[in-house]
Amino acid sequence: MKKILILLFSVLFIFNSSVFAEETETTETEAEIYHFPEIKPDVYGFMGYRLVNLGGSEKAGEFEYLHSSPVIGGEIRAFPFPHRLHLEADVFNKKDYFIDMGYSYKDLVLFRGINRTLFHNLDNISLIDLNPATASPGVAVRDRGEKYGVEGGLNNLFLRFKTPDFPFHVYMDGRFLNKNGDMQQRFIGGSGSFNNVVRVSRKKNINWDISDITIGANSHVGPIEVDLSHGEKRFTSGGDRIFSDSYTTKTSTPVRAAGTYPHNLIPDLKSSTNTLKLHTSYTGRLVAAATISQTDKKNRDSGATADYFAGSAEVTYIPYNRMTIVARYKHKEADLENPSSLPAGYLGYSAYTTSATGIRPSLSSQTDTFSGIVRYRPLARLGLNAGYTYEQTERKNDDAWKMTGKTTRRDATLSANARLTKKLTLKAKYEHRDIHNPAHNTQPNRSNYAGASLSWAPFNWASAMLSYNAVKEKRHGIHYVTSSGTFTAVDAQNRTAFRNRVLGSVTFMLFKRLSVTPSYAYMHNRIVQDMTYNDTAGKPQLDRNVPYKDTANSYALTLNYTAKKNLDINAEASQTKGRGSFYPGISNTTLPVSVASFSELKVKETVYAFGSEYRLKGDWAVGLKYRYNNFKDMIDNPYDDAKNGIARIILLTISKKW
Repeated sequence: MKKILILLFSVLFIFNSSVFAEETETTETEAEIYHFPEIKPDVYGFMGYRLVNLGGSEKAGEFEYLHSSPVIGGEIRAFPFPHRLHLEADVFNKKDYFIDMGYSYKDLVLFRGINRTLFHNLDNISLIDLNPATASPGVAVRDRGEKYGVEGGLNNLFLRFKTPDFPFHVYMDGRFLNKNGDMQQRFIGGSGSFNNVVRVSRKKNINWDISDITIGANSHVGPIEVDLSHGEKRFTSGGDRIFSDSYTTKTSTPVRAAGTYPHNLIPDLKSSTNTLKLHTSYTGRLVAAATISQTDKKNRDSGATADYFAGSAEVTYIPYNRMTIVARYKHKEADLENPSSLPAGYLGYSAYTTSATGIRPSLSSQTDTFSGIVRYRPLARLGLNAGYTYEQTERKNDDAWKMTGKTTRRDATLSANARLTKKLTLKAKYEHRDIHNPAHNTQPNRSNYAGASLSWAPFNWASAMLSYNAVKEKRHGIHYVTSSGTFTAVDAQNRTAFRNRVLGSVTFMLFKRLSVTPSYAYMHNRIVQDMTYNDTAGKPQLDRNVPYKDTANSYALTLNYTAKKNLDINAEASQTKGRGSFYPGISNTTLPVSVASFSELKVKETVYAFGSEYRLKGDWAVGLKYRYNNFKDMIDNPYDDAKNGIARIILLTISKKW
């Protein structure tokens, strides 16, 4: 594939060299006649201070670095043609900043660089000792009081070169992600025998780097546009990339030999991708496009590999101006391989005195997807869409994983966009899905989705939006696997799921300079299915019709007011309540808490925000922003750490425009 890619690059370059050489002489003369206009640069800058007050859990400001700090930022836009320059920077603290830079020279050079860095406060999930009266099972290590958080930085770089007076481009597109900080690692520890298992919670330092770089070229080759690209992606894990613990020999069953064993490894990964894209001119009644890509992935620690091949083709035909027909075909092959055994001394640990054998082969698959869409507009105010998709997946090594070898999926979709009156617009969609032999228990045999939205502007001073969607799923014959690797012989009932969403808002222009928008959102999920729990002998215990339900209600009120020509005020108040749990039928009187309480969720978050900017003479301005976040964990659980928290953040700025 790489030899083909090099050959195509060479042909593309030679073809374009001969073509644009002929056109350069005439177009250069035309360019000398044109004089670029003079545009004065725009400059904006601000500075200030950010005050933070926190009480309780950092959950009150989950994506905030909750420390006071000075702030600085600004923006420059300059157009000294043929150069164009843009630079924007907002620095709120050392872990929360944004930088956007762009530069271009004529249409020959284009550069864009973006950085977004923020801090994520992570939960410290407590481990409950299920039976404090006994020494085991229990909690070996508690990390109560540890504060976890990760700084995440995302950088995007794009660089493109164009040949003069001809559309031949060479480009580089890069994405770089870094995560650095501390997080919680939970795992099963103990001496190595079944009767000495303990649950462990421990701090884990991470320093993860992801680089994804693509280089490519594209141009017009006759009536076809061609794009060739090669991508390299790497994941490198630093910090505590692996844990290890010592185990002693026990006579109970099962037994693990004494020694120090590694666990919770974060492996290093790499992949390479070659892609060829083709499409005809987008003008005319008939348009065709095709894409071929090949990806090779490798786990640099275990030696596991994955080879992917994907190809797709699309044809769009417009028989007349009111109708569009689209036909698509996609083919994907996934060839996964892993070592069947691990050698002695794996990862440098002497406890692996003998090789580990019997590792199951990876699951490979081949998927073919056919789809078609018809868009028709019988009236100027009415648009109709109909679509159908057929997908077939065949798997290899499915017996080793007790999974279905072949799955087929059929989707049928209908949608409409109607302007009922000049001030009322309706959008509606319905989708029916059938899956034969689903691969996972969470996949339904049959599902139905319906959704609609209304936009209404009855008066010049009022407008409203309302949307609702719901999906209902049903599954027959759930499959379970016992510890012996065979399907559980249970008469599993249907798995049903129902999810619905409601969103509504109304905007009132009470005065010329005052607008108020109340809004409401509701989300609801309910799942009912049979579950099995294996006892100590590996025998499944069936629990029928176990329900799970979660709901969320969110209320918000926003206000925007221009008190004077030089004064803007905006305010917002919102409250979100969420709760959820599942309700198993089994019971265990020896546990101090119920099994259902493990997943119980009941939280409330209240937010008040206020912002104002007052513009002074000479293009100076002062600004004030205030936000109040109150997060409450409404569950009274004596075995859990309190997660209540209140965060107050004030941002004061002074700015200037030139």
